Amino acid sequence: LIILVPIIFLTTQMVRYDIWIEQVANNENLSLDGAELLANSFLNQRVGDDGIYGFYLYTAQFPILPDKKVQMNNLDRLEKSVNSKFVSLIGVPPGVISWVMSLCFWVIRIFYFVVAVVTTVAHFREGLRIVKC
Repeated sequence: LIILVPIIFLTTQMVRYDIWIEQVANNENLSLDGAELLANSFLNQRVGDDGIYGFYLYTAQFPILPDKKVQMNNLDRLEKSVNSKFVSLIGVPPGVISWVMSLCFWVIRIFYFVVAVVTTVAHFREGLRIVKC
């Protein structure tokens, strides 16, 4: 049971990663291998890791996934533009904003994981209680 919950969470990330790779392949008219190379180089550039782990780290920081090469290339410019607008509106440096947003996304993921663990344990105990009756 303790091993099963993290595997379920990983499975959803693996499925989302595969869907993203397929979207990149369709939008760029690439083979799945070519799309995976493009996506992995993007992930490696953005978070320092590729594959499913890099995908997991990236989606913890950024909720939107670029599925075209142009979007991947323009992401830095867009991020700088958004950060400069934040700075002009609230006067907080971009590094602080990125850190706070990243923290929020990780807190949300941890919260959902804890809810899943508590729910799993509660249902497991309830099942044991029903079986013993």
